[in-house]
Amino acid sequence: MAHAEAGGSLAVPNVQALAETYNRSDEQIPGRYIRDEEAAEEVIVDHDISSAIPIIDVNKLLDPQSSKEECAKLGSACKHWGFFQVINHGVPNEVICNFRNDITEFFKQPLEAKMAYSMIPGNLQGYGQHFVVSENQKLDWADLFGLVLRPIDSRDMRFWPSHPPSFRNSVDRYSSEAAKLVSCLLKFLAVDMGVEPESFLEIFRGQPQSMRMTYYPPCKQASKVVGLSPHTDRMGLTLLLQANDVQGLQIRKDGKWVAINALDGAFIVNVGDTLEILSNGRYKSIEHRAMVHPTRERMSAALFHAVYLDATVGPLPELVKNDAQHQDFPKTELGKLSGKTSTASSAWWNPVSPEKKQDFLPVDSSWRSIAKHGVRRRIGVPLDEERDSIGDHASFAHVMRALCLLLLLLAGPGLQRERQRLHTDTRMFMCDLPLPAYGPALPFWD
Repeated sequence: MAHAEAGGSLAVPNVQALAETYNRSDEQIPGRYIRDEEAAEEVIVDHDISSAIPIIDVNKLLDPQSSKEECAKLGSACKHWGFFQVINHGVPNEVICNFRNDITEFFKQPLEAKMAYSMIPGNLQGYGQHFVVSENQKLDWADLFGLVLRPIDSRDMRFWPSHPPSFRNSVDRYSSEAAKLVSCLLKFLAVDMGVEPESFLEIFRGQPQSMRMTYYPPCKQASKVVGLSPHTDRMGLTLLLQANDVQGLQIRKDGKWVAINALDGAFIVNVGDTLEILSNGRYKSIEHRAMVHPTRERMSAALFHAVYLDATVGPLPELVKNDAQHQDFPKTELGKLSGKTSTASSAWWNPVSPEKKQDFLPVDSSWRSIAKHGVRRRIGVPLDEERDSIGDHASFAHVMRALCLLLLLLAGPGLQRERQRLHTDTRMFMCDLPLPAYGPALPFWD
């Protein structure tokens, strides 16, 4: 059975083309897209609840008269929701409209024109379906187009479409304006956390930024498919822009899915895993997904903002008391396989109690990065040291996990990983299995 190389994705049929075929016939869509159990989960669509996601007004943040109150509101949104909408954000309407128009024009092109920018092995940039790592995994009802935008010298122009003619310029302008907005939000998040804004912004220097544009075709069996699998984002902050008026974003709030109604002209912003770590668990990286419409297409663009390339990430010292210490170690980078809510694993962090010193996993017992281009991030990761033992207390689960570990070692000698049970304040994850059963556990790579 074929598996994708680290940082890559297996080729699968174009979903837009599938939709055009199956939506006109009485045939059932292919079984790899049918996900009855997931799609049938309860969703809260009550307008009062779905509209309750906090709305942050940048004008109020910048106004000395209202800044303190709005900053506290921003912090509360990150603590209790992990998502918020931003209005009066300062990104010119012209920039947004041009960007939306060019996204729409790109996806409306014939398949042959879009395939000219297809992903190549070992690369998650380009057009196609990302994060397909095995031939039997369930698939999302969407086509993706990914680009690295910042730093500018990291752009691979092979994947930047020349049509529509204005695409490159509109993406460049949009990227620049979005980076300004994110810097503004990070500054006020630093204020809310009680840390020095300049030192906090330094962690994000160079403003690393990647983008995923997503096209969700209509599906006559929309109740049976998932547009984008449940996941968390591993970056710092994500800016999501709806490219049309079709809704589809859902977030997991208090154990239930809540449909989010995007405000016209607003950005939806969410906390990523990295920011949750930096905040020592104060801010929450929330699981979310996208669903599809039975008769209308949906398009969106997500911008992911990361820490600088060689950053050491851990709980900010100002947020850790009683001299609690942690050591840095390489974070595994398996493309999508690092979201803490992924099917297979990789919650790699546990909040440091301000009142309790903990023991931490030593550097030399951590796992290596085997991700795209061999790029590594170093993450300070406090762990409850709860190593599994196989022996007198062996169980079927232990044996199976040991067997999986053995298979991993045979498949990838470069992967050095201890079996660890990782905890957060609300969830527990296993980090033994690197491949999820299906779907994108992460939107993009770090």
